[in-house]
Amino acid sequence: MVFKNFDVFRASDWSLLLVIVLLGVVAFAGPAEAPVVSTANIVLWTVAVRLLGTFVIGFVLAKQDRNRFWTLHYRKSGLDDQQAFDEWKRLYNLVSTVMYVTCRVPWRVGF
Repeated sequence: MVFKNFDVFRASDWSLLLVIVLLGVVAFAGPAEAPVVSTANIVLWTVAVRLLGTFVIGFVLAKQDRNRFWTLHYRKSGLDDQQAFDEWKRLYNLVSTVMYVTCRVPWRVGF
């Protein structure tokens, strides 16, 4: 689903791919019996990423609901509501993907 609309000319698509690859390298580096990073660190990292991602999405949605924070920012830059929404979709996709990939890491180490 993440790569369904992948466009090789869009920088945000490449940044998403880079994040997925880097998280995958961290998750699958080394043998499962002797992981490079301890299980406790991975679990703490997973919880922290999940909390931060949820906070970011919740913050933007709450501010947008109260005073149109997101769209006003883009209007001040001379962009329209559609471009603001497109940027929101990119941010949401990136944060969601990082959270989902990060939540997969503890399964790899047998937690």
